[in-house]
Amino acid sequence: MNAEVYRLAQASAHTPEPVTLANQRVGGTATQALSLTNTAAADGFSERLNASFGGVSDARITTSGAISLLAAGATDTSRMLVGLNTAAAGTVSGTATVRLQSDGTGTSGLGTTALPDQNVGVSGFITTADVYRLANPVIQTPQPVAFGNVRIGTPVAAHALAIKNEVPADGFSEQLNATANGTTGGVTASGAFTLLAPQAVNTMSIQVGLDTSVAGNRSGVATITFQSDGTGTSGLGITNLPSQNVQVSGNVYRLATPVVNTPSVTLAARVGDASPSTGISLTNSSPDIYTEELKAGVSTASAGFTAAGVVGNLAAGATDTSTLRVGLVTGTAGTFGGTATLALASTGAGTTGATDYALANQTVTLGGKVYTPAVASVAPASLDFGIVHVGDTVTQKIIAVTNSAPVPALNDTLTGSVSAPGPFTASGNLGAGVAAGATDSASLTVGLTTATAGIYTSSATLQFQSHNPDLADLALADTTVSLAAQVNNYARPVFEQVAGGFSLTQSGSTFTLDFGDLVQGTGLATASLGVRNDVAGPADLLGGTFERSGTTVFQLAGFTDFADLAAGDLFGGLSVGLDTATLGLFDYSLVLHPYGTNAGGFLGSLGDLTLALHAKVVTPAPVPEASTVLLLGLGLAGLAGWRWRNRRMR
Repeated sequence: MNAEVYRLAQASAHTPEPVTLANQRVGGTATQALSLTNTAAADGFSERLNASFGGVSDARITTSGAISLLAAGATDTSRMLVGLNTAAAGTVSGTATVRLQSDGTGTSGLGTTALPDQNVGVSGFITTADVYRLANPVIQTPQPVAFGNVRIGTPVAAHALAIKNEVPADGFSEQLNATANGTTGGVTASGAFTLLAPQAVNTMSIQVGLDTSVAGNRSGVATITFQSDGTGTSGLGITNLPSQNVQVSGNVYRLATPVVNTPSVTLAARVGDASPSTGISLTNSSPDIYTEELKAGVSTASAGFTAAGVVGNLAAGATDTSTLRVGLVTGTAGTFGGTATLALASTGAGTTGATDYALANQTVTLGGKVYTPAVASVAPASLDFGIVHVGDTVTQKIIAVTNSAPVPALNDTLTGSVSAPGPFTASGNLGAGVAAGATDSASLTVGLTTATAGIYTSSATLQFQSHNPDLADLALADTTVSLAAQVNNYARPVFEQVAGGFSLTQSGSTFTLDFGDLVQGTGLATASLGVRNDVAGPADLLGGTFERSGTTVFQLAGFTDFADLAAGDLFGGLSVGLDTATLGLFDYSLVLHPYGTNAGGFLGSLGDLTLALHAKVVTPAPVPEASTVLLLGLGLAGLAGWRWRNRRMR
């Protein structure tokens, strides 16, 4: 009978003994592979070795992996691992049990045989490790770090950040490094520190500030970079931590920027006027709201001018057109010049809170004119055209106008015009005006229309203005000039028959008194005449003389000179008679030399009138027979009836 005898596998002690793991940070990885040898003889009659982990004495010890069928004489250095759970810091010390089996697979075929743990001379593995936590930066400074409102160019004290290494000071926390690294907006940052111990706070090394060289909202962030440093603790070197941003706020305000929109002012008035004044336009020029407000006051030392007003807080971009004012003193006539001074300051009231900052003064050029008003004097006070005649062309009369104002340095001129009611006419104006002390004796005239007879009284009205090139015309009181005129009709002589019933006719300048046919022996035929001033008043008085030449059979009486015959009046008592004793044809003419006069001294011939006398003395007619007389009477009666009927039909 043949039989083979196999020895059991035999395990060597694990190496290293004990297992010591390197210091680890919390969250790190710490493992160590065991080296295990099947020390049984490698002669073909040794079973193979199985190994696996059993329990651990400290839950923070980790195990993984197993070995199976490790041949006799062979060593495994990788499949069984021990390590640490690094979730928490602390010192780990304990054992891990390795369970062993002798496995006949591929050798004796006798299955597995548990080997006592102690049979391997190793009851467990002692593991020792330190776990370190990373530094934890906490910025304790409240955010945003507020610098408020700052005047441009003003140095701003930097603000130091308080940074804490917020990890337990238990010996297992790394130290903290920090560096200011980059900014946005108008933020500045500087400084760094290293090896800040756990629970320690750095309140000096890293500072943030504000760049005040540019106006505007300068808010932004300062970036702080951090590192966890194992120097003196874990010895694991430097680990970069996430950077953090520090919020910084602040506004930078530029100085107020004054722009004087009224570089020069010219005022004008008349002596005694209320003092004229005007506002000086001032703008706080700015591209945005980040500008301090503007203060301004005005003063002047120039004679003839006044200045007043204070602008307290002119906002950025705003314009004030009326608070600062300059005025002109009107007590004395003349031309004035000078300057007004604007005292300016940029004030932090309402913005930066900074005290007032004096800005450069600015000046406004001043000009002023104070005029003496014109004073109108008129001559004559009345105009009388006297007595003129209808249809006359009357010479216009002149009204002289003097500007009787005193003649100081500066005067208004006197302008004006004249008007008058009909029948008077008025024309002309004073054009560019009459200078002080001067007289215009040609421009204003008054005339008379003579179309209608009448006695006229009225007045011409002169309207005057005080004028200069800088002010609206000043209306002066109207002045009146009394007007008078009498427009007469010329006297108009006519012959008029007063009695006698004979024919008196006119043809042109000849009046004919025709006695007709007078029957011889019928006695003295007479006619009464007169000369009438045949015109409506007012009119000239009529006078005249008669001229007779040669002898005449007519008996004339009353043909004497006369004068001062008023309008409509009759110079009567003129008698013309003819004795009918003598047969014949009789004609005779006499001439009236009429003339007109009036109180104005007028004396003028009116043109001669001829009075022609005509008569014929005839023999008596024979007496008709009775039948003839009767027939004639009937005929005349019939003719009268026909005329009456004809008139009724009309």
